[in-house]
Amino acid sequence: MLNMNNIIIITGVAGFIGYSLADKLLNKRYSIIGIDAMFGSGENLRLKQRRLEILQEYKAFKFVNVDLSLMNNNLIDVFSQADVVIHLAASPGVRQSMKTPEPYMQNNIHAFANVIDLCHCARIGKFIYASSSSVYGDVITNGAIIPLTEDMDTNHPQSVYSMTKKSNELLAYVYSSAFGIKTIGLRLFSVYGPFGRIDMAPWIFAQSILENKVITLYDEGKMIRDFTYIDDVTSAITAVLEQDIDKNYSIYNVGSSNPHSVITLLHTIEHKLGIKANYISSKALEGDVKYTCASTDLIRKNYTLPPATNFSEGISLFCKWIKAVSYTHLRAHETRGNL
Repeated sequence: MLNMNNIIIITGVAGFIGYSLADKLLNKRYSIIGIDAMFGSGENLRLKQRRLEILQEYKAFKFVNVDLSLMNNNLIDVFSQADVVIHLAASPGVRQSMKTPEPYMQNNIHAFANVIDLCHCARIGKFIYASSSSVYGDVITNGAIIPLTEDMDTNHPQSVYSMTKKSNELLAYVYSSAFGIKTIGLRLFSVYGPFGRIDMAPWIFAQSILENKVITLYDEGKMIRDFTYIDDVTSAITAVLEQDIDKNYSIYNVGSSNPHSVITLLHTIEHKLGIKANYISSKALEGDVKYTCASTDLIRKNYTLPPATNFSEGISLFCKWIKAVSYTHLRAHETRGNL
């Protein structure tokens, strides 16, 4: 059973989910070793730097700046200090993976292989990693929207990104079966919230509305997504971290189980900000799927989780946060908790 004396490694710690999880666990008095290569530029890099600045205010946080796609022999000493590794580092984004696939091979496949092998060498007791709802691809259901379950076919990825995440799941299976490592993969569904990703629809829509920029709605906003608030994701990861089940290899969906269309997302953000959006429609892009909808029955059967955040409430919290953000410089003392 995990206790506060255990040390947890979080990779991708300056990313959206990595930061949010580290902040939560540090407040619970865990000791965290955060790993990140700090890739990026412009607003994306500034956001990463601000997240890292906040985490470095905690005495129980240590940071290691390293590219995990390149095997570093010194990392075995770092991993040997930890009891659990939570691997969140990756290149995100379905659409971008179809334009520039090489970083996804490096950061999502090579890095994953290096990290799970380090876990094996360092005898890590539990390895938790982020997979993605994109592994399901487009499920053909004659127009009906059905919850996606973990036992469905995931052998037909529709993007380079989804292929890399499926590859992660397969490699985790190999290490679990061959070496007995307890691996838990979490298929995350369209995560949003404060300090979120600037390339995802909630941020793009809200920022564009606030700056009176024209928004492009792909497929006329008809695509449906299971938008999942960040606190629900960190609660799920924390539950998997703290609660043990007797199974070496597991995969779970983490979502809200309450999907909405992209056009509904836009109209909800308009309402919460009190400003009308300017938008144009365009055709769907390569790699986009028509819908995602998570069945969370399996994870809720095995772990105790709070109810999912209501969509309207989550968007309201996100809009309240983003209105308080300066886009050129994130305020020196702002945190998720006081916005």
